[in-house]
Amino acid sequence: MRRTLIVLVVAFAAAFPSSALAQATRTWVSGVGDDANPCSRTAPCKTFAGAISKTAVGGEIDVLDPGGFGAVTITQSVTINADGVTGGVLVSGTNGITINAGSTGHVTLRGLDINGLSTGLNGVQVLSAASVRIELSRIYGFTLNGVDFEPTNPGARLLVQSSEIYDNNGDGVAIAPQAGATTVSATLRQDEIDGNTCGVVAGAFGLAASPNFSTNCGMNSTGTGRTAMVLTARSDLFGNSVGVESVGALATNNISGDTVSGNTTGLKVVVTGKIVSFADNELAGNTTDGVPTSTKAHH
Repeated sequence: MRRTLIVLVVAFAAAFPSSALAQATRTWVSGVGDDANPCSRTAPCKTFAGAISKTAVGGEIDVLDPGGFGAVTITQSVTINADGVTGGVLVSGTNGITINAGSTGHVTLRGLDINGLSTGLNGVQVLSAASVRIELSRIYGFTLNGVDFEPTNPGARLLVQSSEIYDNNGDGVAIAPQAGATTVSATLRQDEIDGNTCGVVAGAFGLAASPNFSTNCGMNSTGTGRTAMVLTARSDLFGNSVGVESVGALATNNISGDTVSGNTTGLKVVVTGKIVSFADNELAGNTTDGVPTSTKAHH
């Protein structure tokens, strides 16, 4: 009887392993991991998609060793951290990372290498979030945009810092709030943005269906009521069709300490957009430099 009781208890525990499957605040991925694992330090997962389902809201996914970890859709607050190793996201025909975290979600992407193989859509597409931080990352080879910031919620914020965004057929960073997002903001610091159709675009209208509309760099001049504000600081924008573009009366690009050089057009304003220079930028060496709409003293 005692043996039978022990066997039954063990079977009952194995059938309901709820504590073993609880989401962890920190999970891990490895190039030699397995998504059937619990994503722990000693039993890591293989992909970001596999790890995020086992990561608690507000938790962190860390990369143990170099590898390719696949596309992922993020629907919660989370940090994906590959600082110091290669955290690869290699995709074809789709977005690299899609963020749809709602109006209260905070997402950080750090140290990622996001490659579209010349067929991927957007490197990082933001549909909703309270804030998105992209740090120390490379985004390249996409048919649309490197960073496509099209939030539907008001107050959404984007920070791109110390990153390289290059060789995308669309824009390096496109800021295009949708109808429900009355005001959004984006800050770019110490980035290198080159070889895109436009380096940085702020548009109060939302994106056109076709990303490379040659007249105004992928923006659609229909719709009103949305405000897009962008600050680029100490960044290099070179080798693009357009370095900085502002599209629409509610779009403002502020530039401070930037180098805008080697583009076909350095600064471009469409449909009464605004480009405000803090008078400490280097604007030279473009086929057409362009001029800011206003200048302010740098403090």
